[in-house]
Amino acid sequence: MEATMYEDLSKWRRRRRKKRIIWACVIAVLVIALILLYVYRNRIIPWLEYGRAELSETAGDTQDAIDRFSVLGNYKDATARATKLAHGMQPDDSFTDALRAAGIGDVVTFGHYEQDDRADNGKEPIRWIVFAKENGRVLLWSESVLDEQPYHNMREDITWEKCTLRAWLNGPFYEAAFSETERALIAKTKLLNPNNTASYTSGGKDTPDKVFILSFAELVDLAWRNHYIDDIYATPSRYAVKQGVDMHSGYGTCCWWIRTPGAYQACATYCDMAGSPIYSALANSAGYGVRPAIWILAGE
Repeated sequence: MEATMYEDLSKWRRRRRKKRIIWACVIAVLVIALILLYVYRNRIIPWLEYGRAELSETAGDTQDAIDRFSVLGNYKDATARATKLAHGMQPDDSFTDALRAAGIGDVVTFGHYEQDDRADNGKEPIRWIVFAKENGRVLLWSESVLDEQPYHNMREDITWEKCTLRAWLNGPFYEAAFSETERALIAKTKLLNPNNTASYTSGGKDTPDKVFILSFAELVDLAWRNHYIDDIYATPSRYAVKQGVDMHSGYGTCCWWIRTPGAYQACATYCDMAGSPIYSALANSAGYGVRPAIWILAGE
C-alpha cells in the first residue's frame, strides 16, 4: 500500500513538474514573440520605409518621398527630410514663415474650397485654426464646416479605416482644396483610432492619412484643455448648407462628425450644435457636417 502511494505521489510530482516546464516554455515563447513583434513594428518596418523614401527621393518622385518620410514621424530625421523636400517645391516660404509665427488659436488661410455657393467667383480661401504644434509640424483645423457628408454611405458596421468619409477627404476633397505645391506641405500622418471606451465599440486599425477629422480624444486633449480655444461649436458655409447640412435657425451652428466610433459599430460620434461632442448617430445619417484637419510640414 505504501509503495503504491509513493509511486502515485511520484507520478503526480512528475506531471506537475512537466506542466510547469510546458507553461514556462509557452510563456517564454510568448515573450519572445512579443519582443520580435515590437522590434518588427518599431524598428524593421520604419527602417524599410525610410529606405523606400530615400529611393523615391533618388528617383525624383518627390511627393512619394515626402509622404513616406512624413508618415514616419519622429523616426531618425524623417520629418526634417520631408519638410526640406516640401519646402523645395514652394515658390517662397511666406506661408510657412507665417505659420511658425502663429500661436495656438490663431487663424490662417491655406487652400481653397467653394464656400459662398457662387461658382462664378471661384473658390474661397479656407480658414484654419492653429490647433497644435510639435516637432516642426502644425495641426490645422477648419474654422467652419465646409461640406456635408455621411460618415459612411451604408448602414453597416464600420470603422474610420473603411468609411467613405475618409475616402472622400483623402480623395475628392484633397484634390479640390489644395494645389500641387500645397499638397506637398501636408504631412501624411499615422492616426491612432482608439476604441470608444464608453460603448466598447472598435476604433479599428491605425491609418495613414493626409486629411482627417478629429477624434474625441484629440478634442479633449487639444480643445477642452487649451485655454486659447473657447468653444468648439461651428457654423457651416453657405455651400455646406446648400449641400444638405442642417443649420440651427437661431444659433447658425450645425452638427459635425468626430472620428471616434459611436454607441454601436454602425454609428459614429458627433459634436452637436451647442458644441458638445458626446453624441452618437448612425454613420449613414445625412445632415452632418465635416471639419477637416491637416498636419503641415512647417519646419522649426
